[in-house]
Amino acid sequence: MKPKPAIALQRYRSGTPLTRLAAVAKGAILGIAILVFALTMNTLQLDAQTLHSFSGGTDGALPVGALVQGANGVLYGTTEYGGISPTCAGCGTIFQLTPPASPSGAWTESVIYAFPSGKYGPAQCVLARPTLGPNGEFYGTTVCGGAGVGDVYEVIPPSTPGGTWTGIILYTFSSAVGPPQNPQGGLVIGKNGVLYGTVQFSGTSPNCPYGTISYGCGEVFSLTPPTSPTGSWSYQTLHTFQGGSDGAAPQTDLVIGDHGELYGATPVGGPGSLCTRDNIPSLLFSPQSTGCGTVFELDPPSYPGGVWTETVIYGFQGGRDGGFPNAVTYHDGELFGTVSIGGDLKNCGGVGCGGVYRLSPPSVPGDPWTQQMIYNFTGRLDGLFPGAGVVVGKDGVLYGTTRDGGDKNSCPSDPGCGVVFQLSRSQDSDQEWSQQVLHRFASTDGWRPISGLVIGEDGDLYGTTYQGGSSANCPLGCGVAFQVQTQVARREQ
Repeated sequence: MKPKPAIALQRYRSGTPLTRLAAVAKGAILGIAILVFALTMNTLQLDAQTLHSFSGGTDGALPVGALVQGANGVLYGTTEYGGISPTCAGCGTIFQLTPPASPSGAWTESVIYAFPSGKYGPAQCVLARPTLGPNGEFYGTTVCGGAGVGDVYEVIPPSTPGGTWTGIILYTFSSAVGPPQNPQGGLVIGKNGVLYGTVQFSGTSPNCPYGTISYGCGEVFSLTPPTSPTGSWSYQTLHTFQGGSDGAAPQTDLVIGDHGELYGATPVGGPGSLCTRDNIPSLLFSPQSTGCGTVFELDPPSYPGGVWTETVIYGFQGGRDGGFPNAVTYHDGELFGTVSIGGDLKNCGGVGCGGVYRLSPPSVPGDPWTQQMIYNFTGRLDGLFPGAGVVVGKDGVLYGTTRDGGDKNSCPSDPGCGVVFQLSRSQDSDQEWSQQVLHRFASTDGWRPISGLVIGEDGDLYGTTYQGGSSANCPLGCGVAFQVQTQVARREQ
């Protein structure tokens, strides 16, 4: 059984590299027809330093998940392919990027774990970022590892420097209709080492058809570590989505709030009526379920063994408020995120090019949250179609990426190879934000940044692009890891 992504925007994340690139190309053709670029934008163009250009061989290929920073500024990430095989059909890797000993030196990339062959061919479909544990171990998910529909793994560091890292399967998902399967998001670690994550298919709801079969609308789960070294991890379903007002097909990381509550987003489902096959360009987006997506909250039970409570705190309508939300970020009691479409409906053929939103909690418990679109992409030099969430830096500045747009002369079929941007609050009004483009990719330094950014100990931004770079071993390049120096940005503003 193959992974079954919920919307075509994410189809390049599954299947072979060629089928993913074909899906991207179809969307790009439509993008040319509906986008007109402006000549000027509010831009602070910074050079992005390429830390590593993946070759598609043993070093990995096609990084999807965000980077994670460990001790001493070392970065860790995953690639969907590469590792063992000398082509882009390898099984995926966990890699590390070690900073140079001197400012003028080069970063060093090394693979700490290469995933073995999966049940359905040479792929594990490693799409999510690794999660760093308290003892230097990593936890993560694969979409099609284990029995073929995903698993949860742990990779343990060697006991001596330079030794071999050890991979362990903590839980394997079933391939039958109904049970949870195909996790795309990463994991978060809660109290007592409990892991929390999502799967995009689970349950028996008929509201999420895939072809002629419904595999359910997904769920939120927990994995509790064993009480003894030889014990097994305990799996628990916290909420099963029904594909109606509660959302459907979660595919991104969860975040943990101040009181142990979980926040997340579903790309589809919810009350929105505009995001259907009839009124969303099918070459760009093909919703598996109706609805424009939700942001939800899961509150833990008040007593051990009780039931978690799911609440939809916002349902997108697919218009000026956007649709198809990506991962959310929790900061000072508020939630920030991006939507892949919507916003200013004058752009992108009436669909909208996506935007960045803020969700503020109510002053009175039980009242609705307040949603504000703080920036709408125009589809011009400022980028279009964000495919990941945002991170919050110093003074509440937001940083993020768009998977397309930027320099129309680079990657003209999209058009543009994507951008890195920042959003800053106005000093005069909490409701006003200004956007600046920090970098526009040009294919050789990266193409299609679809993962989130991480802010390093030095305050700079680090990330990956799914394609681009210097290797010819993958169509359109095997991807890069990059750095954008925000310290320069602050000095030049």
